Amino acid sequence: MPKINNIGESTPTLVAHPTREALAADAVGRIFDILEHVLTERTVAHVSLTGGTMGIATLRAWAASARVKDIDWSRVHFWFSDERFVPERDAERNDGQAIEALLADLTDYGFPVENAHRIGPSDVMIDVEAAAEHYAYEMRKFAGSADPVRVEMPEGASELPLVGGHGGAAESEPSGGGCGCGGCGCGGGSGSDSWPVPVFDVTLLGMGPDGHIASLFPGRQQVLLGTGLPEDPVDGAKAVTVMVKDSPKPPSERVSVTLPVINSSRHIFFLITGGDKQDATTRLVQGAQLPAEQLTADLLLATPAVGARGQKQTLIFATEESLA
Repeated sequence: MPKINNIGESTPTLVAHPTREALAADAVGRIFDILEHVLTERTVAHVSLTGGTMGIATLRAWAASARVKDIDWSRVHFWFSDERFVPERDAERNDGQAIEALLADLTDYGFPVENAHRIGPSDVMIDVEAAAEHYAYEMRKFAGSADPVRVEMPEGASELPLVGGHGGAAESEPSGGGCGCGGCGCGGGSGSDSWPVPVFDVTLLGMGPDGHIASLFPGRQQVLLGTGLPEDPVDGAKAVTVMVKDSPKPPSERVSVTLPVINSSRHIFFLITGGDKQDATTRLVQGAQLPAEQLTADLLLATPAVGARGQKQTLIFATEESLA
């Protein structure tokens, strides 16, 4: 049976906590441990953030940690696994919540705003497809390299600054273009074994009551993009991002990274809380017992979260209320 492209070899491990505060404190402590280790060995670190109640609570705990002063934040890059395609100032955007909870505070410790890699908002990008293609371009710049490298920008696009109180909105209008893969940003499918994105040192993931991660929802073919499974809509091409036009959860338009991009992570931390997540958490923990070769398209379509496995470690942080 074919194995999902880029899936890690780590076995997901459940880490239960009685409260959200305890969960956030544990996750943040481990994030600092990872960053300190990475920055002794490499030039930069890459972290992928998530939104949601538990995700933002974790970022607030991160900002409040006494260890925040011990990291050289000029060497850390932040990314987002998905974003709502709404105006830049909309309170629904994950990046705006992350700026308020963490990133704005880090500027006091030398964090450069250009190291926050945002997905284009609807009042900057001409459409959601352009936003997806632009974000794929942004990730390709850092593929396999500590520093950005020159790659071709989608026609009509321009660099996107950090906004939300830290700079003005970009004035350009990127072209919708088109990659031939139904709105995904492709890494080219050049035959190289490496995925055309940064290797994330830590990826934080929330999970919905339906088992969705990022904006990869159950029953949607976007879940399978780039996986290399027989049902893969792009037949194994290295799809990096995907536009979502009919999200079952408002707002309807979103941009998400693909499952293989999520799995381009050394460490994946699920952050799960809420009694409405019990069924999905049970399915996730059960799926964790399966070897990667047994993760079929049907399993991914039922519970997309089961397809996320880090290269070194996958931890399922969950509060007791989210466990059956």
